[in-house]
Amino acid sequence: MALSNVDPRLDELIAWVRRVAAAVGIPTQITSGYRSRSDQQKLFDHPEGYPVARPGCSAHEYGLAVDLVCRWGGEYQDWLGSIGQYAGLFWDPRDPIHFQLIGPSDLARLTGCSGGIPTYTPPSSFFNGGHPERFLSQSIAFFPPLSAQGAITGIGQAELIPRRFN
Repeated sequence: MALSNVDPRLDELIAWVRRVAAAVGIPTQITSGYRSRSDQQKLFDHPEGYPVARPGCSAHEYGLAVDLVCRWGGEYQDWLGSIGQYAGLFWDPRDPIHFQLIGPSDLARLTGCSGGIPTYTPPSSFFNGGHPERFLSQSIAFFPPLSAQGAITGIGQAELIPRRFN
């Protein structure tokens, strides 16, 4: 199901992240996609525990961001973030539900806004030197509920690797 008013590239990458999560039994939910300027203003006026960009400065207003929640939270949300980064999305553990198509400097050029959360860069070894198969198998083994399943089912091996690696 396509997300309304969200860049199709973001929609495709978020769908892929959700397929990978579902394949290993992690439940996810999209809590926010595109936001109008007035919706952003309401959220800015009454934040709910996560960083909120001022109106006019949010990637959500341009269809370039989605808030994706792992219903188990905690380290599982971080795992989901790492899968998003692996797929090419921008993610920062200081705003763990926010997945963005473009980086902070590109967003600043688009909106004319500056500041906000500084860019987060994962360690260079984060993705096992660019070997997606090892990254996925090690990340799956990291969580006991997932490794107990023994194998990924319901999704083909080729689907586990985003198109940019195929």
